[in-house]
Amino acid sequence: MLGIWGSLFDTSPEALDAVAAALLGGIRVPYLSLHGNDPVPDYAEWLTALVLAAPVECSIGTGHYPYLVEPRRFVELLVAFHASLGQEAAG
Repeated sequence: MLGIWGSLFDTSPEALDAVAAALLGGIRVPYLSLHGNDPVPDYAEWLTALVLAAPVECSIGTGHYPYLVEPRRFVELLVAFHASLGQEAAG
C-alpha cells in the first residue's frame, strides 16, 4: 500500500494542491464526481473551482462502492447527468 499511497504521505499539501490543479484544470469535458461518502466540507467548492461545472453527488453511507451498494441510484445519477448534457447542448 505504501508504494501507492506513500507519495501522498510524503508530499506537502501545497505540492498536492499544485498537482491536482495541473491535472484537473485541464479537464474540458463534462465531469461527474460521484462519492459513496460525503467528502470533506469544502470539497465541492474546491473541485468546481478547478473543473468548471463539475457536479458532486454523494450516496451517503455506501463507502467506496456506491455502484454495488446502490446500483439503481448509481445508474439514475449517471442517466440524469447524461440527460443534462443534452440539455446543455440544446440550450
